[in-house]
Amino acid sequence: MVGSPDGRRAVGRRSVLRAAGAGVAGLVPATSTAAAAPDRRADASADWSARLPQRVRVATRNLGLGARLYGFVDTDTLRLDPEQVYERYQQVRSTAPPARMRAIASGLADDLPAVVGLQEVARIRRGPSDYTGGSEPNARREVYDFLDLLTTALDSELDRYDFDVGYEVAAVSRNLDEEFPAEGPDGERFDVRLTDRDVVLVRDDLAVRDTDDGTYGLNVSATLQDGTQVSVKRGYALATVALEAAPFTFVTTHLAVASRIIREAQAAELTGLVDRQDGPVLVAGDLNTTPDGDQSAAYERLTDVGLRDVWAAVTDDPGPTCCQGELLRNERSRLRIRVDHVLSAGPVVPLAVRRTDADPDDRIETTTPDGEAQLWPSDHAGVVADVRVEPRTRDPVPVLRRLLFG
Repeated sequence: MVGSPDGRRAVGRRSVLRAAGAGVAGLVPATSTAAAAPDRRADASADWSARLPQRVRVATRNLGLGARLYGFVDTDTLRLDPEQVYERYQQVRSTAPPARMRAIASGLADDLPAVVGLQEVARIRRGPSDYTGGSEPNARREVYDFLDLLTTALDSELDRYDFDVGYEVAAVSRNLDEEFPAEGPDGERFDVRLTDRDVVLVRDDLAVRDTDDGTYGLNVSATLQDGTQVSVKRGYALATVALEAAPFTFVTTHLAVASRIIREAQAAELTGLVDRQDGPVLVAGDLNTTPDGDQSAAYERLTDVGLRDVWAAVTDDPGPTCCQGELLRNERSRLRIRVDHVLSAGPVVPLAVRRTDADPDDRIETTTPDGEAQLWPSDHAGVVADVRVEPRTRDPVPVLRRLLFG
C-alpha cells in the first residue's frame, strides 16, 4: 500500500537508492529495468563532482482537487449555486487531502526525482458570508493547502529514512484565485476561496539558476448573471537546473480541459516558451491532450514543432493516466487516456518511463468525514521519466570529461 514505510516496495527501492548514491546531483539510480545500468567505475571515483551528471529523473503529478472545478456554476442560467458550492466543498473534504498528499509524498520519496512538476496544487480557505460578485477574495481561514501538506509529508518521509536531501519550492504559477458563496442544508452560510497553482519542486542538492512563471493569454472564462467574470486561468512554472556543464530547463503546466480551441492556443504559447529557452528542455504536466483521438490536436501542435514524447519514445504501452472517479473510491481503475506527459526538446535522450499510483494496490485506507474508505491518491496517475541530458557540444570541457570518465 502506498504510504506504508514498512512496505517491501518502499524499503527495497530506498535501499537501492542509498547504494546507488542517489544524493549525487542529477544522477539516477537504476531502479527501472528500462534504464541503463549505473557505471561501476563511479564507485572507485574519489571525486563525484568531477563526473558529468547525465541521467536525470523527473516526475509529474496532478494532485487532484477532489471535485470538478466550477461544477457549482449553473451553465444554463450562468448563476452561482451556493448549495452546489457547499456540496463541492464537502466533496473535497471527503477525499481526505492530507492522507492523499502523504501517499503521493511517499511515492516521490521512493523515486527521489531531481525535479517534480505538480498541478492542481490547491489551497482552500473559508471565511464569513460576505460574497458580492466581483469582489476581491478575502477568506483567510485555512482548510487545506495541498502544497504545505505535500512538502511537510515529503520532508517527513525523507527524514525517516535518513536521506540527506530534501526538496525546495523553486517556482509557482498562481492560476485562479476565486471566492464563492456556500450554503449548507441546515442554512449554514460561508464563503469558499479556491486558489489553484502549478509548482516546480527541485531536489536541494541541485542548484537552480533561474525561475519564471506566468499565465496564458487565453483562458476559459464566462460572465455570470451578476456580472462576475469567472476565468479558469492556466499557467506555467519554470526552473533552470544547473547540472554540471549541462543545465536544463524544466517546465510544468496544466492546459485547459473545457475548450479545444483554447487548449490549442495555450499549447502554441507553450511551444513559444520552449523555443525561447537555451539548451535542453523538459515539459512535464497535465496537458489534457492525447496522442490520438478527439483530444489530440494540442498534442500534435506540441510534437510537430520539435517536442518529443518521452513515453512514446520508450514504450508502446498506451499508459493511460486519467481519470479515476471524482470521489476516488472506485475499486477498479478507470484510467483510459494518457494526458499526463513528459516532453523533451533539445539534446535529451529518453531512457525509461513508467506510471505511478495506477494500480488498485496503490489505493490508501484512511478515515474521511464519511468514515473509513479506500481512496486513490489522485484521479490521475503520475509519470516518472529517466532521461540523459546532453551537454552543449560547443563547450569542449564536458565532452572531454565524458571521454575520460565515461
